[in-house]
Amino acid sequence: MSEPREKHYLIGQLAKLAGVKSDTVRFYERKGLLPRATRSATDYRIYDDAAVERLSFVRKAQALGFSLDEIGRILIVAGALQRDLPLRGFNSRGHPGRYGH
Repeated sequence: MSEPREKHYLIGQLAKLAGVKSDTVRFYERKGLLPRATRSATDYRIYDDAAVERLSFVRKAQALGFSLDEIGRILIVAGALQRDLPLRGFNSRGHPGRYGH
């Protein structure tokens, strides 16, 4: 039995799923809140299910009052924790500063 294939979305499809405009998706990508999309042979942006989840998280965090900079820091920490990496830029108490000091 084969594994289900991951869905792929063009920028307009991703934007519609998240309830934003395509320009917002491009802006979040430039800000680093969304990873750079892969490109099709015709240079269209192609997004996957992880991008849908990430964009949904960003929108929910904004609705809770987090700034885009705060959301970016949350995503950095979450990514480091997922990969079990040290949190550079955060001290041992989890505050911004030199790690471990």
